[in-house]
Amino acid sequence: MLAGAGKNVRVGGNIGKPLVSEVGGLGPDDWIVAEVSSFQLETVDRFKPRVSVLLNVAPDHLDRYASMEEYAAAKFRIFARQDESDAFVGNLDDARVAALRSDAARPAMRAKQSWFTLAANADGATMYLENGTIFYAPAASRAVGVASASEIPLAGRHNVANAMAALLAAIAAGCDPSALREPLASFRPMPHRLEPVAEIEGVLYVDDSKSTNPDATVAALHAYERPIVLIAGGRAKGTPFAGLGTAIRERVKRVIAIGEAAEEIVACAGGTPSQRARSMDEAVRLARAAAAAGDVVLLSPACASFDMFDSAEARGDRFAAAVRALRERAGA
Repeated sequence: MLAGAGKNVRVGGNIGKPLVSEVGGLGPDDWIVAEVSSFQLETVDRFKPRVSVLLNVAPDHLDRYASMEEYAAAKFRIFARQDESDAFVGNLDDARVAALRSDAARPAMRAKQSWFTLAANADGATMYLENGTIFYAPAASRAVGVASASEIPLAGRHNVANAMAALLAAIAAGCDPSALREPLASFRPMPHRLEPVAEIEGVLYVDDSKSTNPDATVAALHAYERPIVLIAGGRAKGTPFAGLGTAIRERVKRVIAIGEAAEEIVACAGGTPSQRARSMDEAVRLARAAAAAGDVVLLSPACASFDMFDSAEARGDRFAAAVRALRERAGA
């Protein structure tokens, strides 16, 4: 969106491109879009983003943090050094983030605040969704339609929320809202984030390997209105699987469980038919046998990858390679 509005922009950080490699030669009017992890935020002391964005605080990395409160405190450091000249973008639909507006026990926030919600014109929202249209409602101004949710080329309502966050961040960076519709409509899924790999004999294969906690997989399961064969598992991170189990029982026709957490995944799935696979190739073969035309085979592990793979990217690449091998054999 920044580039589409004519700004010089670079991207780096926790997405796999080291931030230090992007900062050389930048001018005072140039922008860096940085994804910053809670691990990185733990030790920052001078980090002061012009615009900070906090999407949610869902259970994750509880093998590292003693509690959700400690994990949230690390994330809240993203705005700790911001002042009145900076901007904060937050999610009203996430209880821990929304509490930053008024809870005196939370860290003080001095940045100018913008809030988004999937609800229709909720109190305090700067951007909201109503009748399928994303509206921008700056303070003391009439709401204007920015884009239709149907224009977003990404699956799932959670990606509508992500788009709102990006829109508000771009507006805070000085972009004209009218210049953001085309970049939004032309955006494509990033690798391993609900990325379609292939459609073979009517079955869609989707790589969502970057979903490394249960909440991310729950969002992925709600992104499709068609039967799902789910490949999930890996190294658990101390997060509860109860919510994932509920979503599996509601939306999944078969689970293919992999990795160290395979038994936990099968247990949380309750009575949903389940199988265990010892490799990604075997998981894809089992998924293919379970899927019928119109189904989705979804790799969305809900776990870290380090029991079987060097990274979530490597896990997704192995899935994609196995799917391409299927396509070659099917002549698709």
